[in-house]
Amino acid sequence: MKKYLIFLSLFYFVQQSLSQNTIVLTATRDLSIAYHDNYPTENTNYEGAFQTAGFVIPGYQGGINSNRGLIDFDLSDIPSGSTITSAKLNLYALGPGVITTTDLSNGHVGQNSSYLRRITSNWNANTATWNNAPSYTTSNQVTLAQSTSASQDYLDIDVAALVQDMIDNPTQSFGFWLGLVNEQLPTRALLFASLDYGDSTKFPTLEVTYQCSPMTVSLTATRDLSIAYHDNYPTENTNYEGAEQTASFVIPGYQGGINSNRGLLDFDLSDIPSNSTIIDAKLDLYALGPGVITTTDLSYGHIGENSSYLRRITSNWNVNTATWNNAPSYTNINQVTLPQSTSPTQDYLDINVTALVQDMIDNPNQSFGFWLGLIDEQLPTRALLFASLDHGIPSKYPKLDVTYQCKDLIGINDRYEDNPVHIYPNPTSGLVILELEKINTNKCMLSILDFSGKLISRENLSNGQSKYVVDLSSYSNGMYFIQVGSTDFSYTSKVIKM
Repeated sequence: MKKYLIFLSLFYFVQQSLSQNTIVLTATRDLSIAYHDNYPTENTNYEGAFQTAGFVIPGYQGGINSNRGLIDFDLSDIPSGSTITSAKLNLYALGPGVITTTDLSNGHVGQNSSYLRRITSNWNANTATWNNAPSYTTSNQVTLAQSTSASQDYLDIDVAALVQDMIDNPTQSFGFWLGLVNEQLPTRALLFASLDYGDSTKFPTLEVTYQCSPMTVSLTATRDLSIAYHDNYPTENTNYEGAEQTASFVIPGYQGGINSNRGLLDFDLSDIPSNSTIIDAKLDLYALGPGVITTTDLSYGHIGENSSYLRRITSNWNVNTATWNNAPSYTNINQVTLPQSTSPTQDYLDINVTALVQDMIDNPNQSFGFWLGLIDEQLPTRALLFASLDHGIPSKYPKLDVTYQCKDLIGINDRYEDNPVHIYPNPTSGLVILELEKINTNKCMLSILDFSGKLISRENLSNGQSKYVVDLSSYSNGMYFIQVGSTDFSYTSKVIKM
């Protein structure tokens, strides 16, 4: 059952307003863990129990029978560094008649105020028990007030501080721990439906609104290389790994003609989330300076009318095998022009490569660093000479500072070039038709949310049925979101009810 429901965590609504995003998540796993005095259950795993609960009742053979709950959500779609502006947890009462034990048969009972705490170590829903239960922290714990009825749902529980802690400490955050404030008799219980209860309308849900805070990373190049070509001198297949320069130049060749050089340099951008907007990206290249290259034409450093291009490299390359002849491809889209140098030792600092880095983040499979080359690769001598990683002075290594912010995620539909769901009419006065001919509706879920992202209804779709009718006639006029999701995809569409 739990494996089947993993897709629900990915099946979310996203809305952006004033740089804020809202996602609605369904729990990915939950579990009851139990201990009985005089009855060996502390090592028993209760995967499959209908309840996620905090309770204490008389034990089977004296003493007490205690229960706690574990609930987890997949927060990986919330970028690190985000500010949580709101987080509301919904837990739905199990209700009477589900648990047959007399003390719990009516639902919530007794002085059952409970704590929600952040779980700080990982756990397995198929093996966790009372004895090997994960650790937790009381920091920012939330108190659930005593129930007012046996079937009370606990909706919109404010867990913003807990979720902020989870985002700030992802390696020490593994969901919510639920337990009674007082775990002593007499009988007291707070009983919520688990994922194994089977009624999707009672699954634990979490609605999180977050604001992406700008983040800055400072990077040093991970690889760079000079590639060269000499007329009348066979170097076009030579790899120059180890050269002290990353440069663009043209000088007279050894045996006539020209000697041309271009540069390749790359940075590891993997820490920047794929859904980021690049606010600013500045590249620093440091002059090689005089005396490093002994060739007469280049011995003083930058020289001549040496304005150059920086371009995005679009195919991969190996620093140990790349040459002029097998050099990677590049694109001139959003290329940057480096102006002619004003001195032989000029450092080029704060080069604005924002658009280029945005292209790299948006097209990671076609982005492998920066290509450097002269605008004019003809004689007379001209050269722009920068220190490479092999120059050996870390203060002169190429550096890149990137400030980014996560993008608006509203365009869920854009994930699919050929949309698997067609929804019409839109706008509608009430009835909306969903055509699902391109998907297998087995294990698909249909959800309707209002404009704020609040879940209105949710139901399983029947396998093999290619057309559904959704009735919005009883709802107020306005904008709604219809979602269809499975293990293979999620699809969201706006619908206007008039």
